[in-house]
Amino acid sequence: MNNNSYHMREFLLVLPGCQAHPIGMKHSLLIVEDEPVLRSLLVEILENPELKISEAENGKVAFEILKSQRFDAVLSDIKMPQMGGLELLQAIRIEKILVPFILLTGHVDREKTLQALKLGAFDFIDKPFQQDHLIEVVQKALEIGYELNFWKDEIEALSHLESLKSENAEKRIHAIEKAMGLIGRQVHNPKKSST
Repeated sequence: MNNNSYHMREFLLVLPGCQAHPIGMKHSLLIVEDEPVLRSLLVEILENPELKISEAENGKVAFEILKSQRFDAVLSDIKMPQMGGLELLQAIRIEKILVPFILLTGHVDREKTLQALKLGAFDFIDKPFQQDHLIEVVQKALEIGYELNFWKDEIEALSHLESLKSENAEKRIHAIEKAMGLIGRQVHNPKKSST
């Protein structure tokens, strides 16, 4: 490998839109499943060095986690005690938490499917699931979620920068107006010189 291709490869690692993350960055996934055995199986199937997995035993716990932490994707069972997957999806949309949301379902319910689609569900995975299909869907959701988070950060940074510019501009205008006022007073009321 020549030097040019090495530098290009290093550069691509930090470009948004590339599959590879900047060094030290990982995808993050929240798995929400009330059955401990199935939750452990999902973690085992999806576990890899580039993925940080968090777990919740129901939608209520997951909702509290999602209010305080950012994830690239959520994989949630649809039917759980206390708060199911659909209720969780609805709650995070109300809170304006945008994250690709995958629902695990044991049976197809047309009404629930339509409701989930209206709420912006990313995809559905039927139980029992095909391992390859699960990995493929989760990977796509993680990549999209990572991009969403990247652009959220960019927009927040730009908004902050704009507010600082506007704040500085207001201070400058105020200082100029104050200086102009002092100059105006001196022009209209010059000090009498004693001769």
